Amino acid sequence: SGSVQSAVDVFQSRKPLQDSISQCEASAIPIPNNVKDVTIIFHGAGGQDSNTDELHRVLSKKYENYGIVKMIDWAKDSVDILQASVKGSKIGRDLAKNLLDAIMDPTSGTISGVRNIHVIGISVGAFAADQLIQTLHNELLRQSATRRKNLNLQLTLLDPFQQKAVLGVGYGKRVFGKGADYAQQYLNTDDPVPSTNEPCLEHCATVDVTRLRPDEVFGHDWPLIYYTQKLDGSFDSSGEIVANGSSGRGAIIPLNEQMAIGSLKKL
Repeated sequence: SGSVQSAVDVFQSRKPLQDSISQCEASAIPIPNNVKDVTIIFHGAGGQDSNTDELHRVLSKKYENYGIVKMIDWAKDSVDILQASVKGSKIGRDLAKNLLDAIMDPTSGTISGVRNIHVIGISVGAFAADQLIQTLHNELLRQSATRRKNLNLQLTLLDPFQQKAVLGVGYGKRVFGKGADYAQQYLNTDDPVPSTNEPCLEHCATVDVTRLRPDEVFGHDWPLIYYTQKLDGSFDSSGEIVANGSSGRGAIIPLNEQMAIGSLKKL
């Protein structure tokens, strides 16, 4: 699958700096102790577009006072969709370790003020997003059950590509969402993009938004567009358009609003 070209030193480590640090480490984002929510977005094949930019804008506005929202640029590694599934998994795994270094006090071994980590994967970006969550879960659990319990990990997949490399057909259905405290999938079922039209019910709750899609919107783009509009207050929980939407608090789904894992809701 080749080497990964995308930078993963996105967040500033709390470990003592080395004498010589890379340019990407020097420009990494610090996570202050007052930050409660960290949101990470992985775009789909080929890079960001107007739809991903709008999602980033909406989330950044919601979290401007208490959270960090970061879009990961992995465009160079996402061009070939089959290779991207493998490269994305590596990027997610490496970024998880970088994120842990950014929220963990190396002296006390305690986590900073972060309580929620929400990772969003769009199309083939699902592989990076899912692997980031799985790695965080495994690493925290290895350190301490209490430490894992104190960090809420949520995963949102927007019309995820589910085939890993050439032979991994159905990988997403079996694996996506594993290790998350809550994982949700927004799904369109009638577009021509392969390996994106089935629910991932093993570890996710799935919302099928196909019937709500406007005729002028390409099907594979619709879950991202719908989710962004929902966050922006354009839709209520039943999928109905809200005339004067409210911004609400972030995108973390509280326990009392979570769908059952394995459930499928058609709007």
